[in-house]
Amino acid sequence: MLGVCAAFLCLTWQATAPTASSPLDAILQPVDAEANLEISVHVELLDGTVLYDFQGQDKKRLASNNKLFTTAAALLALGPEYHWHTQVFLDEDVLQIVGGGDPSLRRLGERDAGAEFLDALVQRLRARGVTELSRLEVDFHYFSPPSRHPQWPQDQLQQVYCAPLSAFSVAGGCVEVVRESGKVFLQPLVGAGMRWHFSKSKGKQFSAWWGSQSQQLVVAAGQDSRDQKLRLAVQDPYLFSMAWLQTGLQQRGISVQNVDSSQLHEQVGPLLLNWESVWSLAEVLVVTNKKSDNFLAETLFLTLGQEQFGQGDFAHGAQAVKQVLTEQFAHTWSFSQADGSGLARSSHTDLNTATAQELCLLLREMAERPQGALFFDTLPVAGVEGRLAQRFTEPIFQPQRVHAKTGFIRGASSLSGYLLLPDGQVAVFSFLVNFDPAKNKNTNNRRFKRLQEDFLAALLRLSS
Repeated sequence: MLGVCAAFLCLTWQATAPTASSPLDAILQPVDAEANLEISVHVELLDGTVLYDFQGQDKKRLASNNKLFTTAAALLALGPEYHWHTQVFLDEDVLQIVGGGDPSLRRLGERDAGAEFLDALVQRLRARGVTELSRLEVDFHYFSPPSRHPQWPQDQLQQVYCAPLSAFSVAGGCVEVVRESGKVFLQPLVGAGMRWHFSKSKGKQFSAWWGSQSQQLVVAAGQDSRDQKLRLAVQDPYLFSMAWLQTGLQQRGISVQNVDSSQLHEQVGPLLLNWESVWSLAEVLVVTNKKSDNFLAETLFLTLGQEQFGQGDFAHGAQAVKQVLTEQFAHTWSFSQADGSGLARSSHTDLNTATAQELCLLLREMAERPQGALFFDTLPVAGVEGRLAQRFTEPIFQPQRVHAKTGFIRGASSLSGYLLLPDGQVAVFSFLVNFDPAKNKNTNNRRFKRLQEDFLAALLRLSS
């Protein structure tokens, strides 16, 4: 992948755009003519030569193509070796943990970075003879409330793609309910300060949901006794993180009498531990784009707000992304960004929108930067990995001609990225569809995925 990327950085192609009667129009126009459905498509070479445009100047909701702006700005402003830091201070028997946005306190393959943090912390405490804490204080001020954007879908907040953020987050803001060998337990362990209720449900399925209180989880046994796992977003990331800390410390022999949280406190004592995130920014970018991870996209977004303006909130994250890209590319951008992931949407307000032309400009500009190869390598390879693993598998798309970011929310489907043409040249493309599923029933994302593949296949045939 990197070889292809390095090769295309210096290539240009003097080609002419398809005519107005192009077969590409025949693919798009009938669909665009449907009620409550709009399509915007733009394709360019890396030198800016336009190969095709279909309403590419019209602003559209982006869904997860919004992550392209977020990840590009984060890479340019923070650099691939950026790490998040969690600082721990100790004043006699009072411990203060100051979160710095670390997204890696979780299981990473065979590695448990959260357990490593707790082990290191306990080792420092024992070295100072501390086995009992009168107060454990967690400072969350690095990221400001709310933990979720208010325009996220309120009926989906339990889903893992709606996991909330805090400056000290554990397990990506999610909890697993595990049934194994007849026993039910939570991962990560949060027994202290967290309540959950086991119900003898008459339903067939093993299930879990949040009760009326944000720290109360209801688990229903169901009739199927097989080993199973359920994963859902936590409702209160502050309570969840503090419960995890208290539980982990007590398991390691450090008793905790009281737990307190704050958005801003004075440091209580000298520095005990400066914990560096296991993930670098480069590693976070890869997971963000290849797996379309909303939690990580929002971490990048709020981190940019904090690093650029000293305010880790959604408003300053949006301001930071636009400022970074404006300064880097000397271009006045028209895109409107509300969050880092593209999950926020509104029928009344311009949220997370851009034109297909602007997305292509972003992709072209990134290809010219020294960071372009890394940015390119964060995008899923069609037919191989991520959200594109099962797509673009036809022979015409081989070898690995499509590297692109997917996107889908209710009302928007998108795909933007790089396309390797038959003669070895590379194009950038953006394919955006907006629709109203309540007024047009023929708007399932499977249809739009097929439309994207048909269009790019036709484009490749025309370029042969």
